[in-house]
Amino acid sequence: MVSYRLYCTLWILLCFGQYFGQDLQFPEPANGAVGESVVLAPDNPPSTSFLVTQWTLIDSTLIIRVVSGVTTVNSSYEGRVRFDINTLALELQNLRLGDSGIYRLSVTTSAGEILTGETSLQVFGQYFGQDLQFPEPANGAVGESVVLAPDNPPSTSFLVTQWTFNSIFIIIVASGVTTVTPAYEDRVSFDINTLALELQNLRLGDSGIYTLSVTTSAGEILTGETSLQVF
Repeated sequence: MVSYRLYCTLWILLCFGQYFGQDLQFPEPANGAVGESVVLAPDNPPSTSFLVTQWTLIDSTLIIRVVSGVTTVNSSYEGRVRFDINTLALELQNLRLGDSGIYRLSVTTSAGEILTGETSLQVFGQYFGQDLQFPEPANGAVGESVVLAPDNPPSTSFLVTQWTFNSIFIIIVASGVTTVTPAYEDRVSFDINTLALELQNLRLGDSGIYTLSVTTSAGEILTGETSLQVF
């Protein structure tokens, strides 16, 4: 019987890993924000000539196909994609949340050989106009740790600081007293100086939106959001 640990490992590799054993290998999964662009490209494009090259979403939705030099683009992607026939790179522009998913590249060479590879993309919203700004969305793997920290923690003293996950309370520090919700006990640490939240022993269910809220000694409320994808 296949062990549970081995099953989980195979599942992660199949869904979000580097898809070992496939002909076309990709680097780590890609991230992008709504309205931005991202490039998906294999590390090892074949040096032979191609008869057919196509990119699809894992649900078999065609994005672009090139057959004997003739390019066909799905109408829903017109004006949003670019393709480099030499590197096989697909550039997706003006990203939407619905662009998240697993992408498959398939190549039929002039010798009739079919080469395939898969990679994944996670698209996040952009949290403009918030007081606390975060770097790009975070990624983590099951069982590992990740740190979420704003780029611009305020220099003033704080009356209340709290982190929430999808509106679920994680930790609150009020007048120096720290309270952690039972579901996160022994899994989080917090730095009051940088406002950084460290999540340990990550689970798939930790994927989502994290909100940091700070009430300063002047009574000003500062907020910011970031996101985490756990693979």
